[in-house]
Amino acid sequence: MGALWEFAAFIIRAMGTRKQQSEVYPTVSTILILLAPMWVNAFVYMVMGRMIYFFVPDQQIWGVKAIKIAKIFVWLDVL
Repeated sequence: MGALWEFAAFIIRAMGTRKQQSEVYPTVSTILILLAPMWVNAFVYMVMGRMIYFFVPDQQIWGVKAIKIAKIFVWLDVL
């Protein structure tokens, strides 16, 4: 999803070269470029949580359960 948003942002930016006075194209492409890494980070955090869940015997690190790790990191990323 992150890669799709990045790709869409670059397509929109390329379309904006035809209408350089329009504010819509740069605004939309900038928003997509800035928000795309959140999708990538969310995926990485979910994979990390699942790896802790399946490979760590206690299913927790530093007292935080693996199920909550992904939620915590995603919310911190949003904030």
